[in-house]
Amino acid sequence: MDLEVAQCMLTELRDPKMATSDYLTSSDTKFSWGYTTQEEHHACIGKIATNDPAESPFAQLTRQLQNFGRVLGIHASAVGHARMNGDFKRDINNPTVDGAYHKLSKQMRESLILFALSAAPSIRAAERVALEKQREAKSKKQEMLKRRKFAAAQEEYAKALTYIEMYHSAACWQTAEEATDRFAALSSNTARRNVVKEQIRMRVIGFGWKDLHVPWSENGHDFSAEELRDKLINTIIAVEAD
Repeated sequence: MDLEVAQCMLTELRDPKMATSDYLTSSDTKFSWGYTTQEEHHACIGKIATNDPAESPFAQLTRQLQNFGRVLGIHASAVGHARMNGDFKRDINNPTVDGAYHKLSKQMRESLILFALSAAPSIRAAERVALEKQREAKSKKQEMLKRRKFAAAQEEYAKALTYIEMYHSAACWQTAEEATDRFAALSSNTARRNVVKEQIRMRVIGFGWKDLHVPWSENGHDFSAEELRDKLINTIIAVEAD
């Protein structure tokens, strides 16, 4: 079992359509370890082999948005960058490793704090307005989706009622014998195909018998009128008779 799993994994990894195949020596590909030169190996020593530094800012942004959902993206990004850069880090035992903020003069630090305090009320007010606009837009979108779903449900219900009425009329083929005779009486193949489809829709759409759904085609093959008739008789009418 283990060997079979390993073989399946290797087959998947070596698939030329997969990006992983470019990195396997067994695939004879250019990015694999066995097909790179010693000079390339030495040149890569000490280099970052992943894109973690590029992804980290996005992770910090996501963290801020998840913890403080009602915050602008630019502010969440700023907090993430400050954390990554250690801008507010402070070490009382070793001031040389303090962050950029604590390396500013006392006057500069106090100036930044005073500016932040003075700007905060107007920023909060602007964000409240933005939040209300967002809520209003979301509410309108939900209402629009609700109306669309309601209209679709009405249309579906009306269509079902129509097919139920058709089922209880002379248009419906109630038995296998009736289906065979009335199918043979139709003059064209197109008419036969369309009428059989309607017979199937009466049950599937009208009564909601989704489990008796009959497809019009399968694997690129369009079912003929005769094939659909047989499916109607053997799949649907046979169940009705039971």
